[in-house]
Amino acid sequence: RMMNEVYEKIRADAAAEGAAAVSSVPARKAAAWPPRKLDWDIPPAVEAAKLKAAAAYELTCNALRLGCLDFDSWGVTQLKRWKIFPDGAIQAALQLAFFRTQGHTPSTYESCSTAHFSAGRT
Repeated sequence: RMMNEVYEKIRADAAAEGAAAVSSVPARKAAAWPPRKLDWDIPPAVEAAKLKAAAAYELTCNALRLGCLDFDSWGVTQLKRWKIFPDGAIQAALQLAFFRTQGHTPSTYESCSTAHFSAGRT
C-alpha cells in the first residue's frame, strides 16, 4: 500500500506542477519460462532435525489443555462505553491468563492499522 500511495503522490505532485501525465505500465501477462519442480538435496542431519522438531511439536500439541468460559455479565457494548477497545481487552485478558498460569509475561505483538498515517508509516 505504501508504494501505491507514494506513486499516487508523485503523480499528483507532477500534475500540479503541469508535468505530462505518467502512463500506467501494464503488468506482465506471462512468465518468461514455465515453472519447474525443484529437487532438493537435504543432508541427513537436517532431515533428522526436521523429524525431531516434528516430534517435539506433536508432544506440545498433545499436552495442550484448553478451557472455555462463557462470560455474559457484560460485553462489547459496555467495553465501548468504558472507551476500551474490545481487541485490547481480549489481549490484556490473554496476557493476564498467561501470567497467572506460567508466572511470567509472554512476548506479545499486536498489529495495528497504519492507514491514517502518511504512506502507511508510523
